[in-house]
Amino acid sequence: MPTGIIRIHFLSIFELFCRGCVYILFSILLSSI
Repeated sequence: MPTGIIRIHFLSIFELFCRGCVYILFSILLSSI
């Protein structure tokens, strides 16, 4: 079972999700100022 490929795939999805959350939080901060 290729756990390494799954791990890398999960990390890339998690990284994209974190990037999206940071972008949303940053836009909310800019709009609140």
